[in-house]
Amino acid sequence: MALVINDVDPYARYVATAGQTSFTVPFEFFANSDLVVENNGVALAYSASPADETEYSVTGAGVEGGGSITLGAPGATLNDVVVIYRDIPIERSADYPETGPMAVASLNTEQAKQTAMMQQLERDIARAILAPLGSGSIGINYDSLVDTYVLSWNAATSELDAVSQSTLGLGIGTDVQAWDAQLDDIAALTPTDGNIIVGDGANWVAESGATARASLGLTIGTHVQAYDAQLADVAGLTPSDGNFIVGNGSNFVTESGATARASLGLVIGTDVQAYDAQLADIAAITFASGDILYHDGVNIVKLGAGSNGHVLTLAAGVPSWAAAASG
Repeated sequence: MALVINDVDPYARYVATAGQTSFTVPFEFFANSDLVVENNGVALAYSASPADETEYSVTGAGVEGGGSITLGAPGATLNDVVVIYRDIPIERSADYPETGPMAVASLNTEQAKQTAMMQQLERDIARAILAPLGSGSIGINYDSLVDTYVLSWNAATSELDAVSQSTLGLGIGTDVQAWDAQLDDIAALTPTDGNIIVGDGANWVAESGATARASLGLTIGTHVQAYDAQLADVAGLTPSDGNFIVGNGSNFVTESGATARASLGLVIGTDVQAYDAQLADIAAITFASGDILYHDGVNIVKLGAGSNGHVLTLAAGVPSWAAAASG
């Protein structure tokens, strides 16, 4: 009996689980060599006894409904994309005599293969760029296809033309950012709250505030002043002319000179001598032994020591020394 070719897309795609080895082939195939198996875009090799995950074995060749493939150990890794599709060569492999008995079995197989080939073409066409049937004929200007160009619809010629990226306003390095390893570094960083982006000599990395301060030579309490409530008090004071900074038992405050003197127990005229002009006169005098002081009506002045035996006399309110009168 000929192999029945069911109306099934000869293509299967799986996202693997960790260690998965078995994958269903949901379409008919005639021989193990009819299958192509890829893992993440890399073709795997057929082997009756797979040695590792780069090889696979097959069951179900010539069976209606398909079969399965089995990867070698340790199997696929998590989220591997495994693709299986049929790829029968488009060729005629049988010839029939012009006379004599008809080789029915061979004919059935040949027709089944032709059906399978048409399914393959249908699969490939379904994954191609197509125009709607009602749009009329279109063309692709293959002569203009060069590296870094993209296809763009040309309404004037009803063709797909290749145009440069700059024509689309997508010039790399001009309109869009060119790839850069350092930007890749930054894109891979986690924007953790408080982290700072810092160069480590080779890459951009994220550092915490404490690490960044150390990198900058700004360790709090070592290189820069740590926060202090009393310093905050001082920072909030107004530097009024003549004021002093004084502790009040809980905070630093400013006090005027008079208040500060009271705080220090130095009230002028009570705790310390107030300024006096006569005291200033006395402070300015240079004294010698025997000098005496008197007020001349304006200032305190001194009278130098007299000679031995002289007596203090007064004339017009001014004292002086004079010899003692005889008798």
